[in-house]
Amino acid sequence: LVAVDALLREGAYTRARDELAFIMRYQNKSSGAIWHELSQSAGFLDWVHAYPYMFVHVDVSLDFLDTIRDYVETTGDVGFAKRHWASIRAAYDYCRSTVPPGQTLPEIPAGQQGRDEQDPQRDELSLSLAWVTASESFATLARLTGHDARASDATRRSRVARDAIRPAYYAASKQQWVSGHLRSGAPVEG
Repeated sequence: LVAVDALLREGAYTRARDELAFIMRYQNKSSGAIWHELSQSAGFLDWVHAYPYMFVHVDVSLDFLDTIRDYVETTGDVGFAKRHWASIRAAYDYCRSTVPPGQTLPEIPAGQQGRDEQDPQRDELSLSLAWVTASESFATLARLTGHDARASDATRRSRVARDAIRPAYYAASKQQWVSGHLRSGAPVEG
């Protein structure tokens, strides 16, 4: 995804499209998650099932939606989004599944990680902010591809999540932001 961003800025649109297609080729078909890490030796071993690295990061799927939107808006290649709508929708549905019922911000499922690999958390400010932008990115893609009802729902989810950021992550008593919460609910400062 970092390479796609650089390719778009460089004007290498065909290569950016090919990178996105490569990413989608290894998307988790059952959950819609986008992979985090793919070993070059994956073809010689059971990388998907024997090692926990491929789909360990929740945040990558959120970033994927932003990158697809960036690609489509930069190149005008709406046809790409139409052709890959099932993959885009599956990634969004996976992201949405990280938001527990009755809540508006994502939580990191047990056994998975957010952006902070060193300090496993229940939720992260950066992940919640990524949910706000990923929902809006999906809404943009849904509108461009003729899925207006899904676009409206995603826009609403983005707005509600944006409004929930301050109450969830700003400790008014200390007048500072927290970066997340441990599984116990204790705030993570820093």
